[in-house]
Amino acid sequence: MGFARRVRLPTQAEAELICRWETCREILHLHRVFKSEEDYHSFELSPAQIREDFRHREPGFFFWLLYLKDQPVGFLSAAIDPEHLYRRQEGTLWPGIVIGERRARGRGLGRLAMEHCERFARKRGCGRIELGVFAHNERALRLYRWLGYREIGRIEGFTWWDGRMQSDIRMEKLL
Repeated sequence: MGFARRVRLPTQAEAELICRWETCREILHLHRVFKSEEDYHSFELSPAQIREDFRHREPGFFFWLLYLKDQPVGFLSAAIDPEHLYRRQEGTLWPGIVIGERRARGRGLGRLAMEHCERFARKRGCGRIELGVFAHNERALRLYRWLGYREIGRIEGFTWWDGRMQSDIRMEKLL
């Protein structure tokens, strides 16, 4: 099996894995938006909700499970021209990465996932990638800068973490 496998509708077992990663308190603050501490502590998600969400995705949404040594360890999602772009420019891919398994973090999967996104975007005719990364996610910021992404704006008070509201940094790369 390769590094990434496209998923259109996750199996029950895959939905359980995705749910575990999506709700992991160790990394939850790095990929989910919360408007308050209460929202953070009350966040819940079920495998059934994940499967239902996939059934209602827009046609421009894509999802891959990420693998390390033939074991699923995270996921990559991408949307073409979503509503939440900072710069509303047609032909923009918006990615999201979650490395759910601790043993897989810091092993280069984020870089591979972004390289995969760039190839995928080009194949789909997208001329740019835009992403958002929380200001407190320093590891991801370093990766994106290293890959050539540049900051195009900030949204202050975007998500709650560590006792206060944090900024969302929007970045882009022209392909």
